[in-house]
Formats: sequence, C-alpha cells, structure tokens
Amino acid sequence: MIRTRGEAGFSLVEMLVAVAISAATFGVLFQVAARGQRVARALPEAADLQQRIRVAVDILRRDLLAAGAGPANGPDSGPLDRYFASIIPARTGDRGADAELTYFTDRISILAVPEGALAMRLAADMAGPSADVPIDRSAPGCGSSGLCGFLPGTRSAIFDGAGVGVGMDVFSVAGITNGLAHDGGPFSRAYVAATGRVVPVTQHVYYLDRVNARLMLYDGHQSDVPLVDNVVDVRFAYFLAPSASSVTRPPDGESNCAYAPGTPPVALLADLGGIAPQLATGAEFTDGPACGLAPYRFDADLLRIRRVRVTIRAQVGLDDLRGAGRDFTHSGRSIGAEASVPDVEVTFEVTPRNAGSGS
Repeated sequence: MIRTRGEAGFSLVEMLVAVAISAATFGVLFQVAARGQRVARALPEAADLQQRIRVAVDILRRDLLAAGAGPANGPDSGPLDRYFASIIPARTGDRGADAELTYFTDRISILAVPEGALAMRLAADMAGPSADVPIDRSAPGCGSSGLCGFLPGTRSAIFDGAGVGVGMDVFSVAGITNGLAHDGGPFSRAYVAATGRVVPVTQHVYYLDRVNARLMLYDGHQSDVPLVDNVVDVRFAYFLAPSASSVTRPPDGESNCAYAPGTPPVALLADLGGIAPQLATGAEFTDGPACGLAPYRFDADLLRIRRVRVTIRAQVGLDDLRGAGRDFTHSGRSIGAEASVPDVEVTFEVTPRNAGSGS
C-alpha cells in the first residue's frame, strides 16, 4: 500500500524509540515491584527476630532474678548462698557437666528453690553416700503429697546446713518408698540428721549451641531442649561484691572455705577495692579458694556475685535475608539493603534478688 501525503503512521525509528521507552519503564516498574516484594518479605522476618530476642531476654531475666532463692519459711529459711553457690558459669547436672572450678562465658547454671517450698530435715543419719535420704515426716510443713511433697522426678538439693561449702548435692528423686532414693551415683558424702537439709529446686542450665545456632536449656537431669533458634552468640559477665568479707562469715574462732579461723575470722578472698560491684575477669572463678566436696566444688568468689550482664545476638533464619559485613555473623545471599535483616544484639543486666542477702 502506498502512503499518500497527510496519512498518519510510524516510522521504524519511531517504533524502536517507543519500544525502548516502554522497556525502560517496565524495567523500572519491575524493579520497584521486586523491591517492594523483598521489603514485604523482610518485615515479618524482622518482627520474628525481635520477638525471639524478647523471649530469650524475658526467660533469662526471670531466672536470674530468682537465682539463689531459698526456703521462704521455717527455721532454715533464707538464701542459698549461705550454703553453696546458686550461679555457676559452667554446665552442671547429671549429663555432660563441665569440670569443677571451670569458667565459660557462653553458659550458666542457675539454682533456686520454688516459691513456698520448705527445707526438710533428715529423720536419721544417712547410712552411706548411696543410701536413701530418710525424711522426717513429723517435721512442720511436711506436705501430704508423696514424701513430704517430694515425688519421683522432683529435682532436689541436699546440703549441710552447718555453713558455707560444707557439702551439697543436686539429684532427682528416683523413688520414695524408704526415703528419697536418688539416681546419678552416690552423693559427695553421707549427710547427718543434725545438719542435713533437703529442698526441691529448679536447675536451669542455659548454653549456646554454636553449631546449630540455638540457645539451649538443660534441666540438669535428662532433658536438653532448644529454647530460641538462630541465636549466634550468648555471653555472660559477672560483677562481684568488692569486699573480701562479703561472703557469709562463720562464728568467731571458726572457719569455712572463705575464711581462716580467727577472732574475727580472716577473709581469704581478695579485696577488689571500691564499694560498687566489680566486673570479674573470669580468673576469680578458677583460682580458689574452693568450697564444697567433689564433684560439687566451686570457687568461693561465686558467692559474691551481685550482678550478671547478659548479651544475646540473634540472626534472621533465611540466608537470602542476610547480607555480608559486620552486621551479620553468618553471611547470606541478600542482594540489597532493603532485602536484608541485620543481626540483633541486646545487652542487659540483672541483680538477683537474693544476691548478698545471706552475707
């Protein structure tokens, strides 16, 4: 067909220009849409990351606040640090326990007596370290369930109420027929009726599973469970009462693991200076003096922990939402800042309610 003068139409050049403009416009639109899609995908993951951090913080703060809580009523009421350390910078328990007098920054063991629980006395001396624990059923507060409130599976602590570091064992009740049967091997000693005490406890061991990036919780007996996923770092630091005499002192003329005999007893711990709690280097927890009996020996400096600092760092679970650089512990495949969710790190400090109240 022959175009006559005045007829409308497009030349090839005009068509090519129009196609190029359309392609550029659609390219921009596609980029904007893709960016919006990546942002929309990242937002819920960022919210989930914040929620996981909050869960970890809330649980650790709750347990650290309660650390060292002892029996609330009765003649043996008071904090546990009158007898043994309730915060240990290591894994304790029946399985995979760290060696005594060791220190780690990525794990912590916390002991506390549940609210309302009483310390029960022994009806007679134990026949030996492997013997059942004879509970005094006539003692005030003996609960009606089980054996004075103790049931098979109850996590418990037995200790010598004569003073700091005389002896302590943590065990799970295996049976209640002839007293408290205990599994996990013999105690560190046979406890006697005059000073032996038994109380239910919670034993919570928090530690970092670096391989699988998880904050773990161990109950001290048989159960290790993931608590929070995609946790890439956990660090615990400790602040100590600076005074050498901040640990419970024995009567004049007597001694314990933190004092030599004298009138008054002579403190064996180092004075850290000042009046505010001092940040421990970690060496304080491994150099003695040692308290207790194997396998539950601990450094006496643990008795003067007054504050705990906790740092937790978590990452987003999807590697295509993680980029590269110092904002990411584990690099991922993210191609832009709008599609990246940086690691979140929080640090908080907790002063256990019972810290130092037994001094």
